[in-house]
Amino acid sequence: MRKKIKVLSENVDYISMKIKKLKTGDFLFREGHISTELYYIEKGKVAILCKDDSDHSVPVTTIEAGNFVGEFAFFDDLERTASVMALESVTLKVLDEELFEKFTPNAKFVISKLIQKMKKMNKEITENDNKNTTKKAA
Repeated sequence: MRKKIKVLSENVDYISMKIKKLKTGDFLFREGHISTELYYIEKGKVAILCKDDSDHSVPVTTIEAGNFVGEFAFFDDLERTASVMALESVTLKVLDEELFEKFTPNAKFVISKLIQKMKKMNKEITENDNKNTTKKAA
């Protein structure tokens, strides 16, 4: 699977995508916003922030150059489940819905299936983490 993701990442250069630049502290998008774009981080690092029980945004993880961000909401036409903030100067390639529609039907099908699988794995990991946290607290 890593090899296939690497191939997808390497081929981003061959897709005519818009470029977006962020400065340190700029938000790419915020939790709850509607998704219309998927981003490939060409340079820099971003923080993924989620709201806690007190409605404060807290850092969950960081994502560096060579990775995609915003894929879950983009492929499922959902609201963003997290906010993304630049930790340094960031250059992104933007894949919007119009450009995505130009992909072959097979490529779109494979990508959407991969995203569904990643979401399922992410949910299972989160549920297992919650179970482990509950057991430790007991």
